[in-house]
Amino acid sequence: MRPLTIGICVICLAAPAATAAESERSDWYFTASLGWAGKSGLDQNGTNRDNICYPTDACFGVDAGPRPVVPGYRWRYGIDADTGPGFDFSLGRDLGRWRVEVSATRTTHDLEQRFVSIEYLDGSPRLPLLADFLPGTETVRADVETDIDGIATTIIALNAYRTWSLGSMTTFLGVGAGAAFVEVPGVHFSAEYTSDAPPEFDPPWSRYNGSQDVDLSDTVPAGLLHVGAEYPVTDRMSVGGKLTYSHVGEITDTGVYIDHPMHDEDPDFSNENSFDAARGWSLSFTVRYRLRQ
Repeated sequence: MRPLTIGICVICLAAPAATAAESERSDWYFTASLGWAGKSGLDQNGTNRDNICYPTDACFGVDAGPRPVVPGYRWRYGIDADTGPGFDFSLGRDLGRWRVEVSATRTTHDLEQRFVSIEYLDGSPRLPLLADFLPGTETVRADVETDIDGIATTIIALNAYRTWSLGSMTTFLGVGAGAAFVEVPGVHFSAEYTSDAPPEFDPPWSRYNGSQDVDLSDTVPAGLLHVGAEYPVTDRMSVGGKLTYSHVGEITDTGVYIDHPMHDEDPDFSNENSFDAARGWSLSFTVRYRLRQ
């Protein structure tokens, strides 16, 4: 959150004192903004307590003695976010050279996953099975599909702005803090184990299939840094532009599998997915209307 700290210092230390007219002005106003937003960060990390050794793993080839204990799995995906629409509404009050407001901001982005790694929960590598260790498994394959729809973030924040007059134009710098309500719909995973040749094993390969379709969500802290300018078009209305930097904390949620070999032990078997703290930028067109003058 270092940019927010810097922004607070700039607001407090910079700029000349307000004129008497500025100091006496105290107007309520309403602002609406519409624009485009970018987002980065968000890498996905997941874990579960699955103790199954799967047919394509090296532990499946152990034919003497007990199989190694599987403590669970953890995985990682890189997440790429497309540029998406963003809008916000705010209600505030002009206090001379300062403004204070409450805002509601909404951004949406399509997401794409990039597989990075999967390993056992204790950090040891998940090694592939070599067919020489267990004849008949050379044609077994795992068809794995993963997908994710997107992310929607709603931030409710309290913002404080410092304003400067440059002729008829007004510039401003502000900081905000609040809560982000984050939704990540359509997180999909499926794995299907098949073979084109005998022999068939007992239990059958299909016993290892699994699938999940979940919508994840969480509420986390958020910080904002704003900079912009506006120009009056009437006594009560101004138009302008605003650039906003946002920082939204890591989100975490739990989802239950639709189908999983661990359901024999736990019908509600689940996993946990988290998405790294996200950084965002939005550039928007703003309209501010004074409710009282």
